[in-house]
Amino acid sequence: MARKMTIKGMQAWRELGDIHLQDARQPELSRRSRTDAAFDVCYMYARCIVGEKSELYDHPDASIFVLAATQLGWMDSVLRPARQHVHERDEPLRVASQYDVLLTLALRLMGALGADRIPAEGPL
Repeated sequence: MARKMTIKGMQAWRELGDIHLQDARQPELSRRSRTDAAFDVCYMYARCIVGEKSELYDHPDASIFVLAATQLGWMDSVLRPARQHVHERDEPLRVASQYDVLLTLALRLMGALGADRIPAEGPL
């Protein structure tokens, strides 16, 4: 039985995403570490956007990005780089620009998430 995502849980995912965003912006970390942190930001924010439906999956699951894109009214291809990273996490970075693309997506998801997406109280 899947757990029900609560407002508190959603806020925790948001806060974790914010922490990973700080890591993604640390120039002293390796490009790989920053790329993985940028992906983690994307994932945490996408889970917040998807909400309770994200509890139906074993994580990480690329389907979260499909659901987030649908919920935001975005074309599925917008979040394709994040979906691909799910399957390539244990492989060497293919291109140096992966970091830039994932960080850009993280910031875009953060903007789409906004404060109004996390209600003040009660379950979702």
